[in-house]
Amino acid sequence: MKTFIFCLIFPFVAFTASGAVVAFGDNADNAAFADNADNTDNAASANNTNSANNASSANNANSANNASSANNASNAVHRADSFFMDGIRYHLTNQNEKAFQAYYSASNSNPNNYAAFYEIARLYKEQGRISDAIVYAERAFFLSDKNRYIGEFLADLYASSHQYEKLIDVCLKLVDAYPEKLEYAYHAADAYISMGRLQNAIEIYNKLEQKFEVTEDWVLEKHKLYMALGDKKSKEAARSEIEKISKLMPDKVKYYEMLAQMAMDDKNYKEAENNYRKIIEIDPENTLIHLSLSDFYRVIGNMEDSYKELIKGVENKNLDFDTKLKILSTYYEMNSVSEKKEKKQELLNVDKVFQALIKTHPDRAEGYSIYGRLLVFTKQTDKAIEMFEKSLSLDSSSKNGSWDALLATLAKASDYNDKLVRHSFRFTEVYPEREIGYIYLMFSAYTAKQCDTAIYAVEKLEKMDVVKDKGDLERMNVIKAECLYELKRVDESFLIFDEIVKDDFVDIVIKNNYAYFLALENKNLDKAEAFAKEACEKEPKSATYLDTYGWVLYMKKEYEKAKKILEQALKYGGDKSDVVKEHYQAVIDAIAGKTDTTGKADDVTGKADDVAGRATDTTFSANVKCLVSGLEDSELALSGKVKVSVYNGGWVSLGLGAIEAVRIRFRNDSIYVINRLENSCMAAGGVSTSMLAKIFSGQCTVPAYSFALSGFSLRVEECSAQSLTLSASFGSSPIILKLQYQNIERNKNLDMPFRLPAGCK
Repeated sequence: MKTFIFCLIFPFVAFTASGAVVAFGDNADNAAFADNADNTDNAASANNTNSANNASSANNANSANNASSANNASNAVHRADSFFMDGIRYHLTNQNEKAFQAYYSASNSNPNNYAAFYEIARLYKEQGRISDAIVYAERAFFLSDKNRYIGEFLADLYASSHQYEKLIDVCLKLVDAYPEKLEYAYHAADAYISMGRLQNAIEIYNKLEQKFEVTEDWVLEKHKLYMALGDKKSKEAARSEIEKISKLMPDKVKYYEMLAQMAMDDKNYKEAENNYRKIIEIDPENTLIHLSLSDFYRVIGNMEDSYKELIKGVENKNLDFDTKLKILSTYYEMNSVSEKKEKKQELLNVDKVFQALIKTHPDRAEGYSIYGRLLVFTKQTDKAIEMFEKSLSLDSSSKNGSWDALLATLAKASDYNDKLVRHSFRFTEVYPEREIGYIYLMFSAYTAKQCDTAIYAVEKLEKMDVVKDKGDLERMNVIKAECLYELKRVDESFLIFDEIVKDDFVDIVIKNNYAYFLALENKNLDKAEAFAKEACEKEPKSATYLDTYGWVLYMKKEYEKAKKILEQALKYGGDKSDVVKEHYQAVIDAIAGKTDTTGKADDVTGKADDVAGRATDTTFSANVKCLVSGLEDSELALSGKVKVSVYNGGWVSLGLGAIEAVRIRFRNDSIYVINRLENSCMAAGGVSTSMLAKIFSGQCTVPAYSFALSGFSLRVEECSAQSLTLSASFGSSPIILKLQYQNIERNKNLDMPFRLPAGCK
């Protein structure tokens, strides 16, 4: 409910008993306060009575009596003034009881003294006795002949007690008495609105327009009131008000916008379009008109013109980016649930709009981010990833959501695991306290068989102590155990597996994999058999579980039993697996006596990619001598080994003696530098697994390329089968390192069929 407060009330205006202003008053307005009953004019009138005919002593007696009466009246006024001044003094010193008594005495001495009644009303209001205050304020207003200060005070009392009818009555009296004071009319209109009498409020503004010139504020207020009434006739009146002001102010486009919107509400699309066109004529550089037209065309189903206007709005550099983004977000949401037949074309149009956005604002990361999310929806994954990466290159923070969107997109797409490793690693560098980055890194590195990195992520999560769910902890431990096994840290791996399988409810897949690893290492075969058998009992038609069980039996030299189990594996789909077929052939050879009894037929103990994800490594090893430029006697003896693998990429390990200090791992499009003591870092590179194979087999050299990370830059100047020359820079201090290989030994598998990259012949 609205509260009426008259800003012109002066609570410290004081009047004498006779009505004269004594403090803070307005001389012109308070001239009316000198309304003195029984003043000296009355005495003069008494002196004139019968003056012409009464020259006798009787006349003198009458004159004396009248003079005495006038003197008594004057004395009463003086007493009232004295009491009144005492009341003011007591009031100002917060002696309110004495002030009441003084004001009451003043009013008793002069019953027409409205000032005393006004001050009594003020005292009652200060005490919160509004009803009593109203009684005395009403008397003061009546006696003062519509004094505006007292009227405002009384109106405020009516407003605070929600007596709107009386409030309106006082305001209208003040309007009559002071027509130049427009605020009294406004207060009356507001009171009508509070009572729900909107038509009466409109009539007040109509009277103001008749008396004065039409104002913009009055027209808009009437328009709002007519619209609030809501009936058809009132809406027409509301439209007429805007048409009226638009004619008076033909250059103001906002009124044409209002007319266009009202026409849209009434489905009068032709009139709406005319008003939009009128805006373009008046203000062709209007920042919002093309967006309004876009909405208009979308409503009437003209999507082609809708997108044309939308693109014009987006390309307008005078329109701020945030407004554009907010509008485009609605288009993204609209198309996210669209099931129209024209959906493909519509999405193509939206794509053009977003292209216009990033072209107009190429430095705003949020534009690329929201465009990327749209591309994810339209299954344009490559382009979506490109947009997220561009967004993060402009702003590496997560406030625009690009990090989460990028990692989630990469995780869902099976062809981007290497990128997921790289970006999740970068995420952990930007936000080392957020566990989600290490979780993505753990799973992606595990999938990519980057075991060092996966273990690094697991150990970070262990230190953070944020993974509490039993199932999540189990998966994390399994990843660590399997990666340790891949790195030939068998004892550490099996210690973790032993802890995992203590749980009676552990996933049977884990028991199966552990059984297979035990068989590969020819350890605890009874335990392996128990786990493998349990898996087959739970899923008797699983070719993978049957294969594991058969291989455990093979390692235990129970060839006939192994043969039957592996035949079951072949029956239930194993015939499509080279690994199962190799295992079965090994059993047949063992039965036929074609292999030794150690259970290691050639090298088929390694599970193939479809079962355990490993492959035979191709290795290149040499003693490494490091030559550092700029230093005398700069040769430094390091131990080192280079390894090339189909699945694991290549890596260079450097250290002192048998202690490995740094491992540099080469992936398809990245280089990982792993400090074995604690930290890891990553940088973009250009050496592929297949290129490494050719380099270390002596078939090609790699062109120079470089990368930089956190103040450190590295450039590969020359890389061949005999040496590797690097130029590195820490800040402004460049050095050259040349690694020369000696006592080179190459694995015979180096000629395995790698894809030959560009530049290698």
